[in-house]
Amino acid sequence: LSVGYDMNNSNSRRFSSCYEFDRRDESPLQRLRQQYWTTKQTVRTKLGKREDEHLIASDAQLDAKIQVYDSVKQTCERLLQCIERYQDCLCDLAQTENALGRFLKHEGKADHTQAGKMMASVGRAQSYTAQQRLALRIPLARLFADLEVFTERAVADCHRTVEETETTRQRYRGSLMWMNDVSQQLDPDTFKQLEQFRKVQAQVKLNKQRLDACKLNSMQKIDLLVASRCNLFSKLLVNYRNSFLRFWDKTCNAHCTIADSLKGYQHYEFTILKDLMEPCQKVAEVINNDQHQQTTDNNHLTVVESDDAQAELTESQQNLVQQQQQQQQQQQLIRTDSIENLFLDSPETSKSPGMMFISYVLLEIDVFFIFV
Repeated sequence: LSVGYDMNNSNSRRFSSCYEFDRRDESPLQRLRQQYWTTKQTVRTKLGKREDEHLIASDAQLDAKIQVYDSVKQTCERLLQCIERYQDCLCDLAQTENALGRFLKHEGKADHTQAGKMMASVGRAQSYTAQQRLALRIPLARLFADLEVFTERAVADCHRTVEETETTRQRYRGSLMWMNDVSQQLDPDTFKQLEQFRKVQAQVKLNKQRLDACKLNSMQKIDLLVASRCNLFSKLLVNYRNSFLRFWDKTCNAHCTIADSLKGYQHYEFTILKDLMEPCQKVAEVINNDQHQQTTDNNHLTVVESDDAQAELTESQQNLVQQQQQQQQQQQLIRTDSIENLFLDSPETSKSPGMMFISYVLLEIDVFFIFV
């Protein structure tokens, strides 16, 4: 960064020496007239007079670069203020956490109950958090120091170049107004007026060359300024990000360990500091709800398992009953078939005339015995 700006400064010195050399050939009256028209152009700019649209279009790229420079300058100054306030807040917060940790550890030593152990554990965690929070100031201090040097040297040098460019632009536009005024009063037959127009025209060309050189120098410096700030942030902010992530990892692990060790302790009912009752009740309700939900889930699993067992038992019983019914039906069919086979050759089923007569006689005997 410093090498690049030294090279640009050398170009600026060469331009300034050339500028001084050009001014030696100007007469005092010529310089006075040039200063008059430059002052008139400056007053027009301060009053907000509208410039020629062609002049505005020719300087559009330069105006865009100047807006970028203004943004870089403002953001650097605001960032320095934010870092300073952030460091103060970190120190205050770390001091408060350390004081709270010492208080809890002192009160925990005096109390020999479970509450004392809890206070001592939380106090150690708070002191550890305060110690780790102060470690964040190291990358912040480095960022603040480098950004301050960048603002004091790079931004200030670019500011001088931009101001020089603005002055050169005012001189060029003033010389254009001067040439416009001379051209309106020009009489080709008058040699003095023609000579005066040529001098003004030469002055306009010279101011145009100076403006082009200043525009190129300013745009190059602004581009270098933006690239240098991006490089600065890419190196310094990575260190702060890593330190910030390490801080949260360490403090989160410490507090999670303390929270795990405090499970199962009794929740106290405060009688003096009644404002603490509601948070404690909420914590107790959350724990009780978790336990109740866990118990309900276990009971539900048990009921589901018993229902599944009963369903399996009922299904097996139904299958057994169906098998028994099928066996009984098969036995009945066997008995029926045997009976039919037994009486297959009986007189009732015989179709011969002798057998039919015997069956008729037997039927009559049965009827007789029934009436008797």
